[in-house]
Amino acid sequence: MISKKILFISFILLISFRCTQNTPENTLRLSNGTEPESLDPHYCSSVSCFRILSGLFEGLTLRGHSKTEVRPGVAAKWEIAEDKMNYTFHLRNTKWSDGTKITAFDFVQSWHRLVDPKTASPYSFLLSHVSNFAHIQSQVLPAESLGVKAINDSTLSVSLSAPQSYFLDIVSLEPTFPLPISKFTLGKDWTTPQKIRSNGAYVLQKWEQHSQIVLEKNPLYWNVKEKQIQKIIFYPNENSQTELMMYMAGQIDWLFQLPSAKIKYWQDNIEFNSSPKFGLEFYRFNTKKPPFNNSKVRKAFSLAIERKKLVSYVLKGGQKAATQFIPPGISWLPEQKSLSSSITNAKKLLQNSGVDIQKYSPIEILYNQSGNNKKVAEAIGQMWEKHLGVKVVLKNYEWKVYLDAMSKLNYTVARSSWIGDYPDPSTFTDLFLTGNPNNRTGWSHTSYDSLASLASQALNFNQKIPLFRAMDSLIISESPIAPLFYYKNIELRKPRITNTGKSLLGLYSLKDIRLLK
Repeated sequence: MISKKILFISFILLISFRCTQNTPENTLRLSNGTEPESLDPHYCSSVSCFRILSGLFEGLTLRGHSKTEVRPGVAAKWEIAEDKMNYTFHLRNTKWSDGTKITAFDFVQSWHRLVDPKTASPYSFLLSHVSNFAHIQSQVLPAESLGVKAINDSTLSVSLSAPQSYFLDIVSLEPTFPLPISKFTLGKDWTTPQKIRSNGAYVLQKWEQHSQIVLEKNPLYWNVKEKQIQKIIFYPNENSQTELMMYMAGQIDWLFQLPSAKIKYWQDNIEFNSSPKFGLEFYRFNTKKPPFNNSKVRKAFSLAIERKKLVSYVLKGGQKAATQFIPPGISWLPEQKSLSSSITNAKKLLQNSGVDIQKYSPIEILYNQSGNNKKVAEAIGQMWEKHLGVKVVLKNYEWKVYLDAMSKLNYTVARSSWIGDYPDPSTFTDLFLTGNPNNRTGWSHTSYDSLASLASQALNFNQKIPLFRAMDSLIISESPIAPLFYYKNIELRKPRITNTGKSLLGLYSLKDIRLLK
């Protein structure tokens, strides 16, 4: 009888042979985790979604490639007023993928749609520094009153309500990209391959749900290059073991998440890549639902998590245990290390909370089916059962259902993460402002909101540091979330992939990547 091991190896070799035979030379194949929730830039909130959008669309500026500084995108150049509150962008001559011209009016209408409360975009807050944003969100003024104007077809003027040192980074982010609203009506199905019009280095050729998303080189892109990759295929798959098998079989060229149990095996391989990442894994508590409407209970559950054991024995990828809310990576913001595990303090807090925790047993942890999420949830559940004496059950959902449950506060404890969008602490602290669509905890704190407002108006780093430290301390004290660990990029990448640049955000410039023959 042929052993299962031999059958498995034969299967792998067969798939590898087929892939080698059928894959065009100038095609890049990527694992992409979850099925993207949308390809509409105003409704995306995940890396798997933004990774695709970064190829389909382009904004005023581009993310840095080998450095963190932004580069000119649709805007060839710009001027910034002396008061840092007015920006003038001069657009280059670019076209939509159907050949029609892109104008400053496209940006204006797209930004109106982004901030309109009716759109309910989870990323509308990106334009919170643009004049009249707050009045639009409170529906005192219409979306058309936003401080953005088209002076003419090629000149865009933006006025801010307060200086924002990272505004050029903001306009390199996918939700701020132009959409083809001026010429066409965006229906619910406008992102299908048959209808979508985009302005990036690639166009959408195919989208097969839960199978593959195929991008092809856009011949009308303003900076199209001869050596640019011809086709990019994204494979959505929430099972990291399956993704690894696909990589080993030659079905994909780039694996963005390696199962923790396989890191030691691969770490000395030339195809293994590990680098810092500006991101945080954390658990959200539903602060509107007992027992986590009590801050002492929330903090007790946070303190009962043995973070060093989690990164050393469960993740095993060089991740760092979280010691504060804001991840390291901001050069001018010193770490304050205000968070540590303490079983003794956790037990005391729970005892002093006045809450009979057994009344709410079992505690449910919600997580999405991807990567190491199950292993982390199992480990934390065991810690809570051991140290706090409460039963824990795990519930996993497919990505879209999971996001919907969090947005509607239909959970008790939920696995979450955030990758910084721009090089400023506010990319994390703004998440938990009152009314931010990405808050998803029900938590609101007037002191926190006031600190954030002061930080947004601060003119230098010395003024910002104590404000961000105070916000970080409030998050740790109030514990609407339990920070777990800071991310690392842990990838497998075929040697033929070159010119990837550096990415603290886990996103790469697709148009810059090259493939060796």
